[in-house]
Amino acid sequence: MSLATRLIPVLDIMGRQVVHAQKGLRSTYRPLRSAWTDSTDPGTVLRALAAAYGIRDFYVADVDALEGRLPNWDVIEPMMAWPYHLMIDLGLRTIKDAERLPSRSNVLPILASESLPSLSHCHELVRLLGPRQLVFSLDFRSGQLLGHDRLWPLWSLEKIVEHLIELGIQRMIVLDVHRVGAGQGLDGLEPYLEWMKHYPHVQWIIGGGISHWGEIQQLVSRGIAGVLVATALHDGRIQPLTHGKV
Repeated sequence: MSLATRLIPVLDIMGRQVVHAQKGLRSTYRPLRSAWTDSTDPGTVLRALAAAYGIRDFYVADVDALEGRLPNWDVIEPMMAWPYHLMIDLGLRTIKDAERLPSRSNVLPILASESLPSLSHCHELVRLLGPRQLVFSLDFRSGQLLGHDRLWPLWSLEKIVEHLIELGIQRMIVLDVHRVGAGQGLDGLEPYLEWMKHYPHVQWIIGGGISHWGEIQQLVSRGIAGVLVATALHDGRIQPLTHGKV
């Protein structure tokens, strides 16, 4: 598998357009400025990145839905029908939220620790969606797991991961929102990588502050299956590879 296939571009959508996410401070997000397109239309941005980098896997976060507002269905649903693999975070909280999702083999809904109101809701959604047809996102802010007190009071991080594995979940994201758009590189990721290595059968995806291909290469060498990137793609620091080589 080439290095380029481990790169997963992130599209943060708010108000029907792609925005530039920084440190999880959603009130400060502004329309995207990209080296690859002058448009902020989600479909146009996705296709521009697909053409530039030759990749087919994307992470889509609906910021409005995460904030409890109506999802941007009119721009997201058309993308689900395209020939790309999409992981989509719609801030799923209840069965009713999940029932709106179309059943497509190329779409993996995300259950996020930040959004889930309780452990029972988590179990219900895993049963409905199927543990192998979703991705669980462990959302952190400056090293603190978001949603921990609601979902797993007094549980250690190791016990949380083991419980998710027992539920049959095979893909997990580790995302520290404070690192997003900050360009910190690998600095500060070591604590996450250290405990993730104890679960090699999990397909780990990590993101936040990645700045260049060398960092992606290091993460892949540590067993990471995918790396989420946004800012460094759009500002040109991470350029398309030739034949998957750095």
